[in-house]
Amino acid sequence: MADLVDTVDAIRVFVDGLFNLPNNPPSLYIDIEGVNLLRHSSISILQLLDQAFSTAGASGQTSRDILESSSIPKVFFDITTQTPSLAISASIHLAGLHDLQLMELATRHFSRKQRTKCFNQRPLLPAIVRYCQQDVQFMPQLWLHYKAKLSPAWERKVEKATRDRVALSQTETFIGTGKHMVLRPW
Repeated sequence: MADLVDTVDAIRVFVDGLFNLPNNPPSLYIDIEGVNLLRHSSISILQLLDQAFSTAGASGQTSRDILESSSIPKVFFDITTQTPSLAISASIHLAGLHDLQLMELATRHFSRKQRTKCFNQRPLLPAIVRYCQQDVQFMPQLWLHYKAKLSPAWERKVEKATRDRVALSQTETFIGTGKHMVLRPW
């Protein structure tokens, strides 16, 4: 299980460990929790302070550098609900993204149900901390599973749809809830 990173010193150690990770398969699997994560919501599972993204490790690099790097692949599940929060709350414009939800949607033929959680209580309950740790635990295996099932043509479609979803999610008129959000883009 991962440690909870909740101090400036812990961020420095965390950031130092992120550089020079393998890129294939991706080494960074990310999930953000909050209530109705959209453009005007807040990220509630972590306190997002500027220093969380601007505190440099010994390498001089920050987590912002990692998140905005197109050469470091990062895997999210449903980036449309998460990128607006990072863009608005911390002025972070993600690059090098893989959307695990799109990969999964490209390999199945049935709809999904939406889930709602609340993560605003402080201090975090131990069960919520465990949930957050487990929430990303299986992402590497899922990425490998879906990656193996995607043909090169579908892989290109998923990559394009991921870029399109990020761009759409950061527009002023984006509506991130509704039936249109559960349909595959193809």
